[in-house]
Amino acid sequence: MIENNIPNLKSTDLSFYSNKIRAFFLLLISSLMVFCGINENLFDFELKPFKSTMLLLGFVIFVFGIIISILYLIRTKPLLTVTKNEIIIYNILSTKKTNVNFEEIKSFFVITTSYKGITNNRQICIQMKKPIKEYNNSLFYKFLLKFDIKIANSQYVIQTNFLNINHKKLLAILNDHLKNDR
Repeated sequence: MIENNIPNLKSTDLSFYSNKIRAFFLLLISSLMVFCGINENLFDFELKPFKSTMLLLGFVIFVFGIIISILYLIRTKPLLTVTKNEIIIYNILSTKKTNVNFEEIKSFFVITTSYKGITNNRQICIQMKKPIKEYNNSLFYKFLLKFDIKIANSQYVIQTNFLNINHKKLLAILNDHLKNDR
């Protein structure tokens, strides 16, 4: 069913942009929480230091939510590009991009995070055949290797929450591209 909607991968590069509707809802919710949090009596560090500190931390997180949602709304460049030979992952906060060649990829898998049955985060992990030397020598890699080699070799991740494509379709496109590369 999903394979019928996959575009022809051999002729074009596929670029995926930010989902403006999700970014707008993030902006709306974050703005609502920030404006509800602006209250002089809410932050009373003398009487309630712990509660005021936690509320201030939540306030800061929602302010960052506003900033991130504005960045997603005004972004005109793609967040992800799939070419004939590689995947290009762009960072929203900088001009840095990550290039991953299909020749170095072993497989893809999805990690889903949910809270009380509601999915709140999906990531497509890229399992490498062999991680780069700096990552391979890091303590983080050695720590993850004790739990699962598949996760340890997943050096790169594609965040699918704010992409303008369903994660199942994107995974099918990436797997089809990986099969065609071999």
